[in-house]
Amino acid sequence: MNTFLGEIDQIPPPYSAKKHKGKPLYTYARQNRRVEKPPVKVAVHSFQLLDYKPPRIDVRIHCSSGTYIRSLAHDLGQAIGCGAHLAGLERTAIGSFSIDKSHHLEDLESLIQDNTSATFLIPLEDLLPELNKIILKESGKILAQNGNMIYADNIQKIILSKEPPPYSDAADQIFRLFSPDGRLVAYAKKDSTKNGMHPFLVIDTEDSDE
Repeated sequence: MNTFLGEIDQIPPPYSAKKHKGKPLYTYARQNRRVEKPPVKVAVHSFQLLDYKPPRIDVRIHCSSGTYIRSLAHDLGQAIGCGAHLAGLERTAIGSFSIDKSHHLEDLESLIQDNTSATFLIPLEDLLPELNKIILKESGKILAQNGNMIYADNIQKIILSKEPPPYSDAADQIFRLFSPDGRLVAYAKKDSTKNGMHPFLVIDTEDSDE
């Protein structure tokens, strides 16, 4: 298991949503057509053995986004020489969200009935803390609310995230845009061709012109 730690090359499984010529791989697999996809770089930060009851093992894996656990199980079986497949999978965390902060549906129903939904609702301003934060000027807020390009003179302050993005190398090209009074306005992508940022998801349209 230790040989899989670190950055590894992984071949996506045939039954996956990875695209080939615009179609998911599973569409080819269902037609018994084999598509050879080049391996992709993924990172396995930890690979722990929790329980061993032949022929089953239980493991805990901390990995980068895009890692296929099915492929990891298969590759482990190939390395051992006996073959292996995934029998069950539970995602316990992604980014800043973890299962120990989750609620059962029955709990949510009770909290809503008791008018205490604020105890489990996460403010929009707290989402995706791994993305860099930009405080806009009033001019920038109005532009963002209308989905228009944001330029340097529309920015009041940039706050770099202290949490590295766990899911994409391109996350440093995405920004959270906030109004001068601290409201989340939009998410924007850097547009190098226009030397600015273009909102792709507008959250707050209050006081906008449209």
